[in-house]
Amino acid sequence: MKGFKYYLSRIKNTPVVSVLSNLLLLYVIYTILRLAFFLVNIDLFRDVEAADLWRMCLGGLRFDTTSLMYLNSLYMVMALLPFRFREASVYKICTKCVFLICNIVGILVNCFDIISFHFVNRRVTTSFFSEFKNDSNLFSIGIQGCIEYWYVTLLSIALIVALIFLYRNLHDVKSPENKLVYYPVHTLVLCLTVFLVIGGIRGGYSVTIRPLSFQNANAYVNKPHETAIVLNSAFTLMMSLDTKTYSNPGYFTDKDELIKYCNPHHYPSPDGEFKYDNVVIIILESFAREYVGTFYSDLDGGTYKGYTPFLDSLISKSLSFDYTFATGKKSIDALPSVLCGIPSIIDPFVTTQYANDEVGSLAKCLRTKGYETAFFHGAPNGSIGLDAFANSAGIEKYYGLNEYGNMADFDGIWAIYDEEFLQYFANGLSKMNKPFLGIVFTASSHHPYRLPERYKGVFKQGPDPMYESIGYSDYALKKFFETASKTDWYKNTLFVITADHTTVITRPDFINGRGFMDIPIFFFHPGDSTMVGRVDRVVGQTDITPSVLGYLNYDEPYFAFGKDIFDKRDTTDFVINYYDLSYQIFKDSLMLQFDGDKTTGLFNYRKDRGLNNNIMGFCPQQLEMEKYLKAEIQTYIECVTKDSLTIK
Repeated sequence: MKGFKYYLSRIKNTPVVSVLSNLLLLYVIYTILRLAFFLVNIDLFRDVEAADLWRMCLGGLRFDTTSLMYLNSLYMVMALLPFRFREASVYKICTKCVFLICNIVGILVNCFDIISFHFVNRRVTTSFFSEFKNDSNLFSIGIQGCIEYWYVTLLSIALIVALIFLYRNLHDVKSPENKLVYYPVHTLVLCLTVFLVIGGIRGGYSVTIRPLSFQNANAYVNKPHETAIVLNSAFTLMMSLDTKTYSNPGYFTDKDELIKYCNPHHYPSPDGEFKYDNVVIIILESFAREYVGTFYSDLDGGTYKGYTPFLDSLISKSLSFDYTFATGKKSIDALPSVLCGIPSIIDPFVTTQYANDEVGSLAKCLRTKGYETAFFHGAPNGSIGLDAFANSAGIEKYYGLNEYGNMADFDGIWAIYDEEFLQYFANGLSKMNKPFLGIVFTASSHHPYRLPERYKGVFKQGPDPMYESIGYSDYALKKFFETASKTDWYKNTLFVITADHTTVITRPDFINGRGFMDIPIFFFHPGDSTMVGRVDRVVGQTDITPSVLGYLNYDEPYFAFGKDIFDKRDTTDFVINYYDLSYQIFKDSLMLQFDGDKTTGLFNYRKDRGLNNNIMGFCPQQLEMEKYLKAEIQTYIECVTKDSLTIK
């Protein structure tokens, strides 16, 4: 009878063990590269302590996994194919060559970045090739770099030699003669491997997790530039393959004229002392203005009731605006706009290769005044990268599903139900030191629109299941304000209520570029009787950060696109967004659409809600609107490509 050692020997010599051994070797190599990157560039990371470095190395394993799964997917498939020809010597040599070629490239790219980072302060992306595509002396520069930085050259050679000699071959193990055992077992192993590779590439399997991007590295650092330690160069290069490298469109050559139309540098001159009011920002998932009855009482003769009775009543006690718009169609468009004043130009900022630029933010400004800051979202931690973004925006604490801790209130797919999580938010605010900035992003009105069983059929139905969930979230918001109104901080708090974006739209006059961006934005302050009324202004999400700082009489320079609606000196109203490969600017009563080269549409969106009458070429304001739009596009691109989204 065959003993334990015999079976252990067979297991040790299986292709699965060979693949795992080689992947483990690569994890060790990438960790060595990360430590070398840190040590060579240590003068740029003086504030990083041992505990910080440990956290970054652990976080870096996520990005190493994605890189290694991409680089080694072909190798793993070749090694684990459930056919006997993989036992042939020639096949094994081919498999080894694929492994070595792919991973030597990964090692060389990372070693190159150890040197180049000191000069460009950014991990390598595809922009490197566009920046230097016309240089004819790159080879000689490369040779000089290898000589000058000989220690990095030696490191790369040592790691490549280690990779070659420590590679674990596919061993010569006699396959079982029984085909009924061999093929099903090895096919199952291959399928399981494919499943694991997909999870490794995405960074997880949860529906709330988006594939890893540059922005996710912010979850493990104290300062944005430290994300370079967490990332690896193979990851940044591969992730930038399908992202755009922005180039200056050159609409303006006169810098003074550019600043005249767009200047994100704010130098406030407040009339009074700084108000140490608490600030609470409530971002409602997918709330379109179509759902809110208050805004349409004048359009439908007072007959439109909407789906948000509580929100309607709150707006009547608030400062609201006739025309308010989102910056894009995704949550990741909205968060940088609301909390940092960063628009969504071409792509959501957090998905671009510039996502790790240092940003100015409302939280960073208020922390200079002693505010405690926190972000609340009831989805699993890591959902759509919100915890990483909150950290990069300078928000001190993040409270998600992990911190909430009671899975009985989880909807089973997306997040904690809004009613329970908004109560958790209210209680969390009461525990914070005053003054505070508290931000909550609701979740129940997100697909698949799950409600607690006790509320099925309670709220107003609509043409889509979305509408019932809007009614539930509105009710949860009502319960939140009932709890908040009993606290000692309530009357000394500025509430800002908005939505991240729109989603299901059914009113025919809203199914267009205007209606798809139409969301509520309003300010409520229970202790300030002047913060009531409806104002004929155009307001967007990028106006929120400047306006909150303006209301509080913030007196320091700060960076943000958008305007301070409380600044009587700034009467220029316009909002810019990006939808369906087209830029849009709303100014006064006009909406202009622009494809990057030319205007494609101009509409009087106030009178022509369906955008049926294109008046392009017949309106004298068209040229001026183009200048405002072009100036914001050019300024944004200049700022992100030069890492200048703050006032240095």
